[in-house]
Amino acid sequence: MQEINTITKTQIDVSSLYPGLSLERQQEASFYLTQYIDLVKRIHHRVRNLTASSGADTMWYR
Repeated sequence: MQEINTITKTQIDVSSLYPGLSLERQQEASFYLTQYIDLVKRIHHRVRNLTASSGADTMWYR
């Protein structure tokens, strides 16, 4: 599976994660998983920017 850092708005192939799903369900799962990863990345960058701008030690989130 791809690392989160390398995923940029691409659809994730979930057929190996959930082999029994229909194509429609695979597409739906891929969409929601992609949205979730995008949200986590945006939160991560926001926290990183906030802690960096406040001068706080940024090692805690790594």
